[in-house]
Amino acid sequence: MEMQNKQHFDVVTVWEMKKIPGEGGYQATNTWNNCPIYFTHISDFWTDEQRQFVARHRWPTDGSDYAIVIGIPQQFQQYIYKSIPMNEVNYIHSIDHRTIIINTLKFECAIEISDSYKMASIFYTLYGKIPCFYWDLIITNPNINSFCLLNRNYSRLNNEPEPEQDDDDDDNNNSTIRLPPPSIPTIDGQSTSASTTYSMPPPTTEMNDLIEQTEIMIIDDGQNDGQFWDEEELDEIVFGDDF
Repeated sequence: MEMQNKQHFDVVTVWEMKKIPGEGGYQATNTWNNCPIYFTHISDFWTDEQRQFVARHRWPTDGSDYAIVIGIPQQFQQYIYKSIPMNEVNYIHSIDHRTIIINTLKFECAIEISDSYKMASIFYTLYGKIPCFYWDLIITNPNINSFCLLNRNYSRLNNEPEPEQDDDDDDNNNSTIRLPPPSIPTIDGQSTSASTTYSMPPPTTEMNDLIEQTEIMIIDDGQNDGQFWDEEELDEIVFGDDF
């Protein structure tokens, strides 16, 4: 599947975020404008013959079958594609009405969406499709367009119910309770999500400068190879080829 043939859900501005030594916060080091962003599933890259098994396939629950893919503009209306595997995402947090922070095991990025009305849809889609994500009930408040999803494989909230277990049925021992998003504000308490400080100046880089920087468009100046992949590698590296 050509990424150009897939419908993107928004065109965004992306900041790569580098950790500030000794401060615990992050600062934007590179900025890319007019980036189409996609939410992809491994089956999007399957052949027509393989897709007949989609409904019966036993999908993983750790998010490894999903990825966020970002198109970085190049010359002649071309793009290079970078991906964020969802099983490597620690948490996703809206820090204002249009900006989302994606924190992974190796890096962090900020995405500014085009319209604040898309914020809730993005978070509800991720929550509905990836079982390992659950709501931070202290941060999340739909009434003020504030959302935070945590990956249960990397963090756990004190107010998250423990899975119910049935001693008479081993098949139910691994079942989990998934909470709906809260409908009223939560004003007391301290969130258990990671607390970080961000410095994100408005994008000022011209497109010509972006084109010249194509060789350094990897998070953390290339030190963390493997966190983003090109389109040709998406179906093998992001999702794996064991299906």
